[in-house]
Amino acid sequence: MNWAGKYQEAIDVYEKNKYDGMPDYVLLNIASSYYRIMNLNKAEEILQPLVNKDDKEATILLSQIYIKMSRIKEANELYDELEKKYPNDVNIKIQKALSCSSVENWSLAAYEWKQILDAYDENTEKIIKKIDIVNNLSISYIKLARYDDAEKLLREYINNHMASGSMIGNYMTSLNMLAKSEQVPQIYDKYYSSYEETPIFVLRELADSYIRSKKYDLALDIYKYLYKQQDVNTEDRYRLAYYSCLNGDFDTGKSVYENILSMQKNSNDNFPARILREGNTLLKQGKYKAADVLYQELIKYDKRYHAIYVDDLVKESQYQTALHEAYLMAKDEEMHDTALESIVQISTKEEIRDHKTAEKLVNELYDKYKTEDRYAKAGGSFRNKKSGEVYAEVNNYSDYDDTSRTDINLMGEQYLENNFWIDYQIGKTYIKDENDGNTANLETKKLGLRYTSRKWNSLIAVNLFGLDSNDKTGLYVDTSFNPSDREVINFIYSSEPVYNANVINDYDGGLFSDNYSLRYNYIFNNRESSYIELRKSDFDDDNKRYGWEMGHQYIINNGLDNNDGRSLTRTFTWSRDRYSNQDVVYNSPKLSEFIGADWRWSQHLSTSESLYKIFGIGWSRDYPEELVLSPYIGIEYNKAIDNNQYINAGIIYGLHTESWLGEGSWEYDNKQIYLSYYHMW
Repeated sequence: MNWAGKYQEAIDVYEKNKYDGMPDYVLLNIASSYYRIMNLNKAEEILQPLVNKDDKEATILLSQIYIKMSRIKEANELYDELEKKYPNDVNIKIQKALSCSSVENWSLAAYEWKQILDAYDENTEKIIKKIDIVNNLSISYIKLARYDDAEKLLREYINNHMASGSMIGNYMTSLNMLAKSEQVPQIYDKYYSSYEETPIFVLRELADSYIRSKKYDLALDIYKYLYKQQDVNTEDRYRLAYYSCLNGDFDTGKSVYENILSMQKNSNDNFPARILREGNTLLKQGKYKAADVLYQELIKYDKRYHAIYVDDLVKESQYQTALHEAYLMAKDEEMHDTALESIVQISTKEEIRDHKTAEKLVNELYDKYKTEDRYAKAGGSFRNKKSGEVYAEVNNYSDYDDTSRTDINLMGEQYLENNFWIDYQIGKTYIKDENDGNTANLETKKLGLRYTSRKWNSLIAVNLFGLDSNDKTGLYVDTSFNPSDREVINFIYSSEPVYNANVINDYDGGLFSDNYSLRYNYIFNNRESSYIELRKSDFDDDNKRYGWEMGHQYIINNGLDNNDGRSLTRTFTWSRDRYSNQDVVYNSPKLSEFIGADWRWSQHLSTSESLYKIFGIGWSRDYPEELVLSPYIGIEYNKAIDNNQYINAGIIYGLHTESWLGEGSWEYDNKQIYLSYYHMW
């Protein structure tokens, strides 16, 4: 019965008919039956007397049992005794290695298989093929993440076309884990000509190599083939769904995820949790359309995932999309109040500032429940919404042309009602031309009305400029429109004096210009954004400026993701401005151009302090001058006093050279010293 695999029947017969003095071979077979059904304690009880009689087979079996029971020391003691008694019995070593592999004790398994391999040529009894030893050793290496050892071990067999299917798969795994994925398709082509003749696990490694090389189309061809096979597993389904969405094939991704969720009732695995993690990963990568497919499938499966989707969108600063989903969620009677809470929380965000909507919904919830206990998050968000701020700054700037400017400003805003705010500013500017000693002072007072809503942030204000001779007013308009979370369109108009000491002194009341700028900013994800700006200025003396600027910012290292408090941001800028008249007393070159980049390293000194190290390199010119190298360095300190207050101080020091290679003399340029304080309530 034991030989026929009827282990429990053999045990039942033994228990009914057992008697003292049963033959050792019967006891050994019964112990083996208990071992097969994992009643290890009973098997040990039967085997121990046989081991005491120096029964070789019983000792081997008891050693295997000890390994399964994680009693490694006792297992090794038995194997050591066996090897002393039977030094030429290779089977003992093989059984020990197989036992270690079966219980996934990979360190010991690797050691034993290596010993067997090293002694293989010396042993005359070839009871196991060398290729099987190599295969088992390579598996142990891979399980121990010793991929380099596995690759070296298998390379000869692969190159000589002697490898088994398992060895080919192991070799591909090693290459993938050693960042040598580009070699995997070559190995596949060497051994196979079609998917049909390829072992499934080899196809999976091939697909993984394509994924690591970002050749998603080729990987998806394999997963689509696997999806149609009887032995397709859940991981194959996940990968087909995930990478279909990542590759833009949303229909396939949606269909496969729907299929996975339909299997949940008959599975102990938590399929929705896995899909939620994958959706969140796509969201963090800025793959918003792909992420939406996953979340929408989860919402169809269980509508409570709608609230999770909204929260995850908020965490990724996708406020417009979060509001859209919250309003959709509000249409469901059971999810209505949860949706209203979310809308209130999002509407009070600094990026939205739709206080009017937030107040309306908070009142709706209060009228329904007459208590805040049922909507504490919404009530708390509305009470703690931003109502005003004040910002004070001092900034000194000087350049190689010996122009020095110091600005002192106090500005702020205060919420009124119905999404309207009062904006104000008081400031003074001191300008000095070091070459001729001319100085000028300029006082600025600004008062304006701002309107904020879900997609709009608009300000119209009047500036009163106090010049040395008299006062003049200028209009200021600043409006931003957010058509989506990823786009910002900003228009600014300002009428203001030319900030030049000679101009202010030579022109009665100063020389004014009407300035227009239109900027389009596109946010790829939370790490990357770009913008392009068109601008124009019309001066009172009929001079005109036409220009553009483009920039790109990328967060190379995010301290929040790495939990190390360090981040690195790179910014690239290129701008050109043309002026129609060069016969003026202020700076008005035929062409002013700048191209450059800077890097900002940040480091958290504590939970409330951070330090930025700045390095920039750029090339600038005022035509007909040539482009010259202008590098600069800086340091900036930030301290949060509390959640509503912070201070900021920094210094930047630049150099101006005589050629684009930095040749010739060097003199200072772009020297800045600044200090600011911010308080919000």
